[in-house]
Amino acid sequence: MPHGFSVQGVPDDRSLFGSSGAFSLPHVRFVGAPGSCSCGFPHILCDQVIEYYDGMFEPGQEREGEVAHVRDLLDVVRAALQSGAEVELYPVWVGSEALPPKGRIELHASRMNADEFFFIEQFLYVVAA
Repeated sequence: MPHGFSVQGVPDDRSLFGSSGAFSLPHVRFVGAPGSCSCGFPHILCDQVIEYYDGMFEPGQEREGEVAHVRDLLDVVRAALQSGAEVELYPVWVGSEALPPKGRIELHASRMNADEFFFIEQFLYVVAA
């Protein structure tokens, strides 16, 4: 993994997530980019699902770093999908883990493009092979 990208375990009891019901899978990991948070992934705050469009994010060094982190994330997701299961991703701010998802976004890993991928905060992403 490149510097700044990390995958860490979370408590087995998942008490951090309260009764949000966000995850249906047995193993939960925290993915950070860079360091100990996930702020290094491209993200927006919105109450509905929107599609990527050119000009959505300003070009530059920060954007290049975000795209690099998405590439790293996609590598981890695709490796996890080799077992045939799905992967769930739930982007929220620290302290908001117990909030229920606003919605669900289903994706296929083979169609995910690092240059256009971004998270909509508090939506549950379900990624299949």
